[in-house]
Amino acid sequence: PPERDSRLVRTVRVVDGSVTLRMRCAVRHDYARADTRATRVEHDVRFDAPHQPSLRLAAQVPMTIEDDAACATFVLTKGQSVQFVLGGLDDELVQQAVAQLKGTEFARAREIWERKYGTLPKDAAERGRQMRFLASRGFEGEVIRRVLVGAVDEDQ
Repeated sequence: PPERDSRLVRTVRVVDGSVTLRMRCAVRHDYARADTRATRVEHDVRFDAPHQPSLRLAAQVPMTIEDDAACATFVLTKGQSVQFVLGGLDDELVQQAVAQLKGTEFARAREIWERKYGTLPKDAAERGRQMRFLASRGFEGEVIRRVLVGAVDEDQ
């Protein structure tokens, strides 16, 4: 069916300098009459409402959920871009975006951690702060652990 292939794709590309962006996606089903709930599913955000088709938002940056909306805050510099894909649960393009995101999660977490902290935590309190910071950006526990033990690549 045509609605199965429908999707919304948004790409943000920085031409010059750097920019801090905040994205918020609040899906509303049935002209906002249906109670739509957002949940995290791995790296995606899934939107569900009773008797409505479920949707999935995939992005190349970590997302959080605030008031049943997908949110992301990130920095892009000259030449960088990010893409957001909203589509059906079985949409092939959304699945490709998810696969790409999984493949770059460690590198993205390490880059964000390096920019914010740059040095390994010296005590438990600092470790907790750094863990919460990365978790609030949507990274999984295993990725956070590898970043905070000083791993420098995907295989460590």
